[in-house]
Amino acid sequence: IEGLIDVDFSLDGKMSYLESEKIDKFQAKGNLNIGNLHLVMPDFYPIEIPVCKMFFSPEYIHLSDFSIKLGENDMQAKGKLSNFIAYALSDETIKGELQVSSSYFNLNDFLGEESESESETEEIEEFSAIKIPEDIEFSLQGDFKKVLYDQITLENIQGLIKIKDGK
Repeated sequence: IEGLIDVDFSLDGKMSYLESEKIDKFQAKGNLNIGNLHLVMPDFYPIEIPVCKMFFSPEYIHLSDFSIKLGENDMQAKGKLSNFIAYALSDETIKGELQVSSSYFNLNDFLGEESESESETEEIEEFSAIKIPEDIEFSLQGDFKKVLYDQITLENIQGLIKIKDGK
């Protein structure tokens, strides 16, 4: 592993503030900055994180700039997560938004290879819907220029997923 990881984080407040849900009196702030991080692990693609900039406050976490490269795959992201302390401590709604983009993403790199015997004896599994908690409000916007899946190439994929009120 090589690169720069700079973390500056501080907490100030009494535990009683959190316990009595006086979250506005509790101070939590800081930054996480990553630059030119290179990580090589056995049996996995090289990981490069040219930049990651995050800011923390009691109200939100802000991802202002993130870029990662996994082998030939690239991804960029930015977003914000708010009300996370109140969500964790007093069952309030957590809110977030994330914008993700990529110029090239090969899903086959992350899916396990199916052996010949598995594909011949594959049984149909019954799927059920996943219950989404009603106290999550989240939007995910994607913009992918080229995506590979199995032997299918998809180009210029854009989409928006919104989660609110358990839907």
